[in-house]
Amino acid sequence: MNLTIFPEGGLAGSVITTVWVGVWVLCFFNLRFGWVLSGLVVPGYLVPLLIIKPLAGAIIIVEAILTYMMVWLFSERIGRGRWPSLFGRDRFMGLILASIAVRLSLDGYVLPQLAEWLSANWNQQLDWRSDMQSFGLVIISLLANQFWKPGLSRGLFAMVVTVGLTALIVRFGLMELTNFRLSGVSYLYEGLASSILASPKAYMILVLTALYASHMNVKYGWDFSGILIPALIALQWYQPAKILTSFVEAGIIYLIAIAVLRLPVFANITMEGARKILLFFNISFIYKLILGHAVVLAEMEVKTTDLYGFGYLLATLIAIKAHDKNIFGRLMRTTLQVSFVGAVAGNLVGLILSSLVPVQSAVASVSDAPVSGSDAQQRRMAAAAIGDAYLQRWRGGAEPISAESAETLIDLVRLLEAGLPPLEANARVGASGWRVETLAGGRIAISRADGDGRAMLFYYPDAARDLAITVPDASAQPGLAMAALSLRTGQDAKWVVLDAPRARNALGRPSTLSAFRQGSQMPELVVAGGRGATGNFAGGSASRIDIAALRNAVPGMQTRFTAGQSAAGADTNDAVLTLGDKAIASFWNDASSQTAGSCDITANIATASAITDLPDLAFLRAEIVDPLLAALEDSDVPSSAIAAGQSIGIDVGPCATNGGRAWRIDASGRGGGIYLFYPGGDAGRIVQGYLESDARAGPFDLVQSIRNAWGASALLLAPDQHAFGGDQTTIFGVISQAVVRARGDRDAAVLQIRPMPMEIAEEARVTRPVLSFDRIESGSALRGNLERALRAAEIDPLIAARDRETAGLEVSPLNSLRYMRQTVNQRYAVLLVPDKLTR
Repeated sequence: MNLTIFPEGGLAGSVITTVWVGVWVLCFFNLRFGWVLSGLVVPGYLVPLLIIKPLAGAIIIVEAILTYMMVWLFSERIGRGRWPSLFGRDRFMGLILASIAVRLSLDGYVLPQLAEWLSANWNQQLDWRSDMQSFGLVIISLLANQFWKPGLSRGLFAMVVTVGLTALIVRFGLMELTNFRLSGVSYLYEGLASSILASPKAYMILVLTALYASHMNVKYGWDFSGILIPALIALQWYQPAKILTSFVEAGIIYLIAIAVLRLPVFANITMEGARKILLFFNISFIYKLILGHAVVLAEMEVKTTDLYGFGYLLATLIAIKAHDKNIFGRLMRTTLQVSFVGAVAGNLVGLILSSLVPVQSAVASVSDAPVSGSDAQQRRMAAAAIGDAYLQRWRGGAEPISAESAETLIDLVRLLEAGLPPLEANARVGASGWRVETLAGGRIAISRADGDGRAMLFYYPDAARDLAITVPDASAQPGLAMAALSLRTGQDAKWVVLDAPRARNALGRPSTLSAFRQGSQMPELVVAGGRGATGNFAGGSASRIDIAALRNAVPGMQTRFTAGQSAAGADTNDAVLTLGDKAIASFWNDASSQTAGSCDITANIATASAITDLPDLAFLRAEIVDPLLAALEDSDVPSSAIAAGQSIGIDVGPCATNGGRAWRIDASGRGGGIYLFYPGGDAGRIVQGYLESDARAGPFDLVQSIRNAWGASALLLAPDQHAFGGDQTTIFGVISQAVVRARGDRDAAVLQIRPMPMEIAEEARVTRPVLSFDRIESGSALRGNLERALRAAEIDPLIAARDRETAGLEVSPLNSLRYMRQTVNQRYAVLLVPDKLTR
């Protein structure tokens, strides 16, 4: 049985519903057993978090205990005989300040150190920014306040009972019998919003407004139903519509409650305390229920929660206080006045402090890779999104995002464009299938994290132009997405969106780009792949784009002005820029002027982790190796491949060896080996060697002499001899397969040079190199060519032909060569070299 009680897009997946259950539980224990009636939102807030992120929920409880102990020691132990015990709003203000100190200490230092220690000593990989971080602005102080009257031990017992009972009702009642679900949607969005707001400026606004509210209460007797009410309203001045909906909701609750309390049934009932809270909050909940169903039935194109008031109990508490004092109008005025003053004061203090703090101390990179520069982290994240787009293309297209994820992204885009307070440096928050991070310079990155894609959005709050540069298909053409990022700099646009091609069954369902378009109010410049360079400006889109900067970035761009919809899927009032290969290459003209230095075969010591992530490997293949091979076949310069390599810490450039001019992919800094490509060589001949583990080239003189004698077009040096076997989802595996794949059905041959195993050398007493082929045959062209090349390199090999003399010397292919079995017209051979020849 599944009763469709809650409206979709509203209470069906909202933490408001769990708070409603929690309020019922708290009020029951207050009326029946006299338990403390404070922290009304705590049970309902903690239950979804404990179900979805139990570690984060446990950290909130620990931080609340520490907060309580700090204030209790200050008030009841250190202050005994020196100052009066903290009471009322003074105590709660102390709890807020103490909770900030606790969060700064644990979230900023202790938890990251703990996560690092667990990773180093117990192999427990924990993302402390997502899993080991507390949520919310005031939940810790509210929970600590619950402990005050009963004491810590009794308070913990009451918390366990109320939270546990709420969890049972939600999990085995609502989730089993109704359409309510905890898919992480609304709750995690609320957590996301709270964590985003949990920046220094947000805390400044919160604390300063609470202090100002306390002062006005003492001086003028203004009562707000708690100093947190104007403080939380102050945070919403970035979204004035939310303030309006909050007071409209409070007014509706107030008027309905007056009418209900006049009914005869309430004539002899004392409606105070828990009973009054239940009445007013149930009116609020029923109002939200009706409003949500009305939005669904009317098919209104508006997010239901946008019509709800801010918070969970804020409108209810305002209505209760207005009813108690009969001062609704005055309460609204004083709350707005105090909240506005607090918001202005908080922003001014934040502005002053930000001007005093050096910029470099406020921003730090959270990446592990050793690329320097302010754009390095952004390029790496973009590379992962581009690589994932290729993966999605090869798999048939990206899956759509869920409706709930779409709503979350729409809300987040709207919040950012409305001027949401900036995230704190290095913030990283996960919510409803999205991950939000702050980058260098205050930029914000939003990446898809639902397991079905890695689409990426970058937001630049300080950019001057209200413009979004979007790439509907980041895999449409090599270098296209990176060109879009370069265009953003010239246009000084606020958004860059990189999406993946959509699966056929995903048409009509939400995607990252479609959700962004619903949330954003900014005009769009769509960047698409094609031929040549064409700017198609529909309607009045040209007036919102710097055409001069666009022409400077894309020389030879043809300009068209139309009124119809583009093939790229932009709206009729948007602009579409189509870029071909040559137009994309023009973004990196400086790369073509690189001078060819000497090919340094000494491997760089890896300073960053090896690339094993599939999106990064897909980026390596599709944006670096394939374009480089195509450019060399056309005798062109692989400009886009050079730029793409910089994004993931791989050097691509020309160099010179005694075998002639070559192009080098140096991935040794990422533990991936060195790869040389010779434009004048035979494209059907490939040599594989290896680097020593001590970062020296292996038998390079030997390998290079064989390459020169054989005339191979590629010399692929694996990071070590072990790279030939095992898992091939590595840099070496990807490049080796890409080089063979580029031949298509044309003839190709791979010679793999590796050290001779000691047991073969000792048991068979072999002192000469042993040459083995994929099949035993005499007189083949491959055998003849290789024998002549080896003799020209002064090597006299012993041919493993399965005769009496060479029995047992045959070599089975390792994983790196087994790919050859899936190809056509392509052969391989293995040369086992004795140890004495590799030194």
